[in-house]
Amino acid sequence: MLSTLPKLADRSFIYGFYLPTLLFSIVALILFQDCPAAKGLLDDLATKEITKAAYVLLMVWVMAIALLTLNNPLYRFLEGYTFPIWLAEPLKARNRESLQKALDEIKALFQRRNMEQGKFPPADLRRYRILRRDTANGMPSTSSDVLPTDFGNAIRAFELYSRDIYGADGVWVWLRLATVIPKDVVEQIQDSRTPIDFLINCCLYSFAIAALAFGRVIYAGFRQQPIVTTPVGSWLAFSAGGLLVAYLFYCWAVTRVPAWGNWVMTAYDCYLPALAKQLGCELPPAEAERIAFWNAFSRQLIYRRDPDGKLAFSVERAKFAAEAEKTKTPQAIALTINVENDTL
Repeated sequence: MLSTLPKLADRSFIYGFYLPTLLFSIVALILFQDCPAAKGLLDDLATKEITKAAYVLLMVWVMAIALLTLNNPLYRFLEGYTFPIWLAEPLKARNRESLQKALDEIKALFQRRNMEQGKFPPADLRRYRILRRDTANGMPSTSSDVLPTDFGNAIRAFELYSRDIYGADGVWVWLRLATVIPKDVVEQIQDSRTPIDFLINCCLYSFAIAALAFGRVIYAGFRQQPIVTTPVGSWLAFSAGGLLVAYLFYCWAVTRVPAWGNWVMTAYDCYLPALAKQLGCELPPAEAERIAFWNAFSRQLIYRRDPDGKLAFSVERAKFAAEAEKTKTPQAIALTINVENDTL
């Protein structure tokens, strides 16, 4: 679901990639305004030099395309997949502890609610609902799937929705599901992701501004330039402000992930049966058989064939399993999908 990228001239590209690049270019020019080249370019833009402005916009467009190619690596970094082990493991441990604490409290409140019935305090009921909502939207369902960052856990929460509910591995099934999702729904999903692209790209550029400003401070010290003749204070302010703004953009992006996730989960709820039909199958009416159906299909996408050379999923077997559930004949039931043997 992270693999679908916007076109190079549509609204998603302009908003998610071009606009952050344009803002970065403006701030970078201001940061280097004491340099002759940057000062000359700012003067030309101020006097509405059309040719120079066209070159600047073209350069910004090329930078935005370069940023587009970094989209997936940037997502993976912010999710924590590419963190070094010495940093990732302590963060995972902290998040696992936080998740387990929330799950324990939810379980305790649930048990109390069942025992106390109408005497359960309204404040505790609100606490129970908030905990369940925040945990579902911000964390995966099991501690083994926890990632080092809040951003990664928020995305992981909806990536695993299809596995938890239907037995389908969301990451691998998504591209197949996209073939049966109506175009307007795909556009809604992309529109819900675009603000996150904008925010994480602004986060990256803010960090770049902080690094450039601090680099100017280091360079001035290396050149032993007098502090009086160099705006070191403003560069330090740029550096500190860039780090602060990068963090704020990151936190904002985390809060926007559930809106994107809701659309992705809606696509699984509404169009998984259509994907089964596209595969030439009929979903079994029983929940256990449906889970086994999608689990087998996911295993085949991930591992291709089983170690014994057999396919984990076949249309004929899936059709027979669905018919077996309907007819309940002993011979058919014996050939239905074995749920226990079809786990990922």
